[in-house]
Amino acid sequence: MKKLLLSISLVITMFYVKAQNYTSYFTGDTSDVNTPTVGVSVIMGGATEHDSAMVWFLQHSGGGDVVVLRTSGSNGYNDYMYSQLGVSVNSVETIVCNNASASNDPYVIHQLMNAEALWFAGGDQWTYVSYWNNTPLDTIFNYLINVKKIPVGGTSAGMAILSHIVNTAENGSATSAASLANPYVSNITLQKDEFIFTPWLNNVVTDTVKICDMGEAKKMTREFTKFSRKEGFGTEPYLAPEVLNGKEYGFKADIWAIGIIFHKMLTKGGHPFNPNNEKNAIKEKVLGNEREISKNIKNPLFLTILEGFFVNFTRILSRF
Repeated sequence: MKKLLLSISLVITMFYVKAQNYTSYFTGDTSDVNTPTVGVSVIMGGATEHDSAMVWFLQHSGGGDVVVLRTSGSNGYNDYMYSQLGVSVNSVETIVCNNASASNDPYVIHQLMNAEALWFAGGDQWTYVSYWNNTPLDTIFNYLINVKKIPVGGTSAGMAILSHIVNTAENGSATSAASLANPYVSNITLQKDEFIFTPWLNNVVTDTVKICDMGEAKKMTREFTKFSRKEGFGTEPYLAPEVLNGKEYGFKADIWAIGIIFHKMLTKGGHPFNPNNEKNAIKEKVLGNEREISKNIKNPLFLTILEGFFVNFTRILSRF
């Protein structure tokens, strides 16, 4: 009797440990379907998902079964993908891999093989790499992208692992200051040809590169950002003339800001319209097109580049 109870206890314990390798959150029809799919990628930075891009992603699944893969969090994508975007899909299942052993779990492997769309949620990209690289899941990811050709996408860390060259974040994140001072800083750990291969992302790094807003950046709600292209938000010394004039603006204004940043980098902080960085004077001179290209730049190549940004600015922007 004692042996029987011990055996039952051991079986229960083994089942419990196995079950804890992953957590599944399922929404929709449990019966499997096979739908025509189109192999595309949606790569997204962090924060709020872009609804139109997510709709496009789901449409290329042909209405099949969507799997969301992550190593933390829960079912935040289920209702969003299944019922809030207006695209009919058979099911949405979020599988949270609680440990590396989930990569060998028959249920996880089966669900992924039958998926018509795969989405990698945000999280810790080193956890993703260490849990999934060189495992059956790694093989399945590449099968889904290159053979079955289903839509595959991700946000934040989920986006970072989709490129040919992956910043694994094995040693944590690298700050801008440290990276600019030393491109070989130990926090930057790049991996190539070892994980997921997406042909159209060959020789591409999808890890997010952040340009700070000098401490003036603000997080805005989705409703608030609807008006940002007309009302003009940003840090004034970097704003293009159309923004300062209250006119509607677009991508060209971002190129203007890059030009300002580039000039300040080359002149150790000098603004092209006012080297002394007097805020009111900068606005007046930008609107009056009164450039003051710094005389401290000795390299003729740098001067040529800056002239390209400011003297021939309209011609350059016409290419975008």
